[in-house]
Amino acid sequence: MSRLFSNPLPLLSMSSTASATATVMTISYDKNVDAPGVAKAKELGIRCFTDIGVIPSADVDIIIEVTGSKSMAEILRNTYGNECRIMDSETARLLTILVEKAEEMNSVVKQKERLSKLSVHQVEASGKMEKAMEELRKIISG
Repeated sequence: MSRLFSNPLPLLSMSSTASATATVMTISYDKNVDAPGVAKAKELGIRCFTDIGVIPSADVDIIIEVTGSKSMAEILRNTYGNECRIMDSETARLLTILVEKAEEMNSVVKQKERLSKLSVHQVEASGKMEKAMEELRKIISG
């Protein structure tokens, strides 16, 4: 059983991603119905197939091959290459890395925004404390 980047998820993802309103369909393909990836796919509610020729390809713009198998990529190109685009596993891995890095950068930006807000609150609190200390000095000095 091949795995998606050392993750026991579906062998094959089929997605329609033409626009922001696109439908995404994820499926799993494996000849071994008892494979751990198939069990995980079923647990996640992902449809599973044992015959690559019966995978529904209507309304699919791209098939992302994630097994890394050259023979699987060839089978997909031969079976579905005229109906939709086939993304190979290396390109899928690159896409995954880019998405992960974008998510990391987004997280850093959000953290900086939170720190910036805290800094503004600290400056405001410091100003209030300074005013309170000045009032105390006036009261004490009389």
